[in-house]
Amino acid sequence: MTLFGLGYGKIETLFFLHREMIRTLDVIFSGYKTGEFHFIPPDTLICDKYQILYDRYYELFDDPDVKDYLNRKDITLTGVYIFPSLIEEFDTKIELWNQFSERLLQEKAMFESPPYSDDSVQSNIKLTAYELQKLLPEHQERKNKYQVNQLAKKRSIITKKERKIRDNLVSIDTVKAKLHLYGSEYNIQPYIREFIFLKTLLDHSDEEVKYKILADQMKLNSYTKTAIEEDIAMSVIKIKTVLRLKLKKMGIDVRIINKLCRQIIAIRGSGFMFKPLR
Repeated sequence: MTLFGLGYGKIETLFFLHREMIRTLDVIFSGYKTGEFHFIPPDTLICDKYQILYDRYYELFDDPDVKDYLNRKDITLTGVYIFPSLIEEFDTKIELWNQFSERLLQEKAMFESPPYSDDSVQSNIKLTAYELQKLLPEHQERKNKYQVNQLAKKRSIITKKERKIRDNLVSIDTVKAKLHLYGSEYNIQPYIREFIFLKTLLDHSDEEVKYKILADQMKLNSYTKTAIEEDIAMSVIKIKTVLRLKLKKMGIDVRIINKLCRQIIAIRGSGFMFKPLR
């Protein structure tokens, strides 16, 4: 008689298969997010060995003696019979694994310790499981290598996006007195008119800023509530030229200055807009 009193070790074999199949499923399906299926399929030999274990497991799970024993002992197993294949419909299998893995791994751990024993498990089943487990580390290594490469690609994409944002960025830090211009940094006097002009446009990026608002921010002499709008406009327009000359005196390349000035768009008879690069 066996530990569980079923003659030829049906229960011991079921529990053994349950444990070994979960071990295999963990290697094959863990580490994938639901909806992100960059799946590394196991090779044919792994699938063939797993299929042998699965077929025997399914027979035992459906065996009347086994069912009766599990009912009497009030043992409920999370049925790994829902994983008949390691390749077919892998996306569904990944979802199922992510849903049930915590419970399955707890059951695997339970069957790895006393009173559960492998002594009465059929030798051919043990051998197949042993051969299968010898194949899994190589698959895990392939999977890890692929996932590392995927992570590196994602980081590379993020880095390229960050670089593009940085290379297109124009900003003024009034606290540190810095102008950030397309990836380079320059010391400035942030409260002189030309940089107040630029800072105001940057603060309202992609929006039209009226001449009067700009003149008010820069405290231009031409701006009064009763001033003629044409006079205000002319005074503000001149500041763009002053900004260009200031940047040139700072030693900034003319091509960079031209690039910035192209982003400062004149709205005819109305104001200016800073158009950010996409």
